[in-house]
Amino acid sequence: NVAIYELYANALRYGSADGEVRLELWRSGNGAGLRVSNQAEAAQLERIKQQVKRVQDDASAAFSVEMNRFAGASQPPPMLGLVRVAHEAGLSLDLVQDQRRVTISTWCSG
Repeated sequence: NVAIYELYANALRYGSADGEVRLELWRSGNGAGLRVSNQAEAAQLERIKQQVKRVQDDASAAFSVEMNRFAGASQPPPMLGLVRVAHEAGLSLDLVQDQRRVTISTWCSG
């Protein structure tokens, strides 16, 4: 639930107004996947790529950084959604970029 909410909300909030948001869920024998894609503005695209890289490197450290930014009301606003997916839900994040379209996906085994 955290992953669906956060990834979809981020796509709506930070995506380009002229592109569609796609949400895909699928299930296989050993788990479920989630993929959210949208068009992103150049400035947001770079922020998203940097944030996903930080989360992939160390989700716990990225969570601490974003919580400190949130507490300090910093600008630009904190990007807690991606961090919550990795830190709180324990899911990995993958990012694929095709020109301005960004796709973030995750997998939950169970």
